[in-house]
Amino acid sequence: MSNQITVPGGLTGYDATDEYIAQRTVQGGRVHFTVAMPIVRIPSMLPKPDPAVPFEDNRIVNPTHAKKFADYVFEKEDWHSGPLTIRTTSDSVSFKVFETGDLGPVQLGVLSVPRSRQAAFSIVDGQHRVLGLSLLMDRLGDEIRDQNSLLQKATNNGEPATVTSQFTRELARLKLIEERINAASIVLDIVIENDDVAARQIFVDVAANALGINKSVKDRFDQRKVANRAMSEILASPPLLLQQRIEEHKSTVAGRNLNFISAAHVADIVRILTKGITGRISAANEKTLNHADLALTTEHFFDDLTTAFPDLELVAKGTLTAPKLREQSLLGSATMLRVLAGVYYNLTVSGGSRPFVIDFFRRLAPHMTAPVDSRTASGDLWLNAGSELSFVEGSMAPGARAQQVSELVDVITDWATTPPPQL
Repeated sequence: MSNQITVPGGLTGYDATDEYIAQRTVQGGRVHFTVAMPIVRIPSMLPKPDPAVPFEDNRIVNPTHAKKFADYVFEKEDWHSGPLTIRTTSDSVSFKVFETGDLGPVQLGVLSVPRSRQAAFSIVDGQHRVLGLSLLMDRLGDEIRDQNSLLQKATNNGEPATVTSQFTRELARLKLIEERINAASIVLDIVIENDDVAARQIFVDVAANALGINKSVKDRFDQRKVANRAMSEILASPPLLLQQRIEEHKSTVAGRNLNFISAAHVADIVRILTKGITGRISAANEKTLNHADLALTTEHFFDDLTTAFPDLELVAKGTLTAPKLREQSLLGSATMLRVLAGVYYNLTVSGGSRPFVIDFFRRLAPHMTAPVDSRTASGDLWLNAGSELSFVEGSMAPGARAQQVSELVDVITDWATTPPPQL
């Protein structure tokens, strides 16, 4: 009997160095290496951000934001992420150009990364995604372990196939997710910078030059959410009041902006008309709600506002501009429109007809003059509307705090059936 042991070749678990195909470039006088990194390697290659102990050269990490990214990758087959910007020092990696890989400003070759040098890498941009990928691996491992445990327990207890099959199906689903995650990569932009002070400047420069995406643009482009799909339908075929008066590139409208409302506020009003002023459209709602129905309800709301409020009728006809409206009426405030949407929801959900709501809004119309003036009946009405001080002397709009908006919606809703003397 032979005692000889045959060890297969290609074992990588004992390697002291990892090697990756990389692209070498120069930008701003610094060497950059671009690497497509399997996402399962990220937690072992890069330092894990700790919400309790921020890195010296980065901001505090938000664990909720990181978890949202983890859930996004876990749940969405078509997920996407831009590159992670990583800083390291020149002695922490080595690069060997392929024989025919020198293409002038771009060189292709192999980047070698010692496994002992994880601490030499720091995250310039993408720490929430790095933490998120770590949470993703934890979630996947935990869920597979838990389902295996439940399946084994059910089997040991002699549970029928109807019980064990649900665990088998869930395990199969998780294994498909695992296969997808194992096949996925994310691009690393590895910047070589030996000076710590200069490295911090990279972080500042990245943050300062990132324009970001405002909510109106985000809502228009993100069509996964039913409220945004409804908003897009409204943009394509707006009610008269909103025709050529929706700001699609900014989150708010103010000053001389000729638009009446932003796309972001239209999407928020869609939500309010669907779930109320404090309600949220849940994941389950997303699967059952029809965006065309939501768009129609929103169209009715704006049409009914136009019918009830003479100033809005003038805006719809083009004889009063949005900037002028904002100078003289509470109706020029997006917060006031959100409040009216909340009232509209409350009244219609409780059985009020559209004519009933229009009639009530007509009674409110004379009291929309701005600024709020305590010497007038209208001013007295608003200044005493609830305990949250939604209005103060000289207000051009109600306060936008959640408590103020929610209380004001409830107060005005009550006025429909129990009107104050001013109405």
